[in-house]
Amino acid sequence: DVCSSDLISGTTDEVVLVIGHPSLLTANLIDALNSVNNRVDLLIGVVSESLQEEVQSAIPAARTFVSGLGWLNNTSDSEVVIGRLLLVDRSSILVSTIDPATGNEHAVFGEGFKNGLVVISRRLMSQGLIPTRDPSVAGD
Repeated sequence: DVCSSDLISGTTDEVVLVIGHPSLLTANLIDALNSVNNRVDLLIGVVSESLQEEVQSAIPAARTFVSGLGWLNNTSDSEVVIGRLLLVDRSSILVSTIDPATGNEHAVFGEGFKNGLVVISRRLMSQGLIPTRDPSVAGD
């Protein structure tokens, strides 16, 4: 939560967050998202319609969507699950997993437009999560 909050508080243009596990919609994360400047685009993807309703209620300024990436939570009980994908200003990424045995979240972070993790995440998110932002779609 601390790293996510720090990234979110430093944004100037856009926050794209995909919440892969409902337990990660914490009060701290909600506060951080509700505190962004109203000129910042705030896009939040979730893995279920019920979580989408919860996010819409808790963070009214956000545009929400149900993620097209069903594999975020489509695993067996023994596998780790994707916790969150957070892309800030298209240049900083945080990707986390949750260990189902312990409930612990583990994350990797990258920044910079030429960082491989950021590049692949940007491409994945623009093509798989937010089709309207895909540069190959006419009209954008």
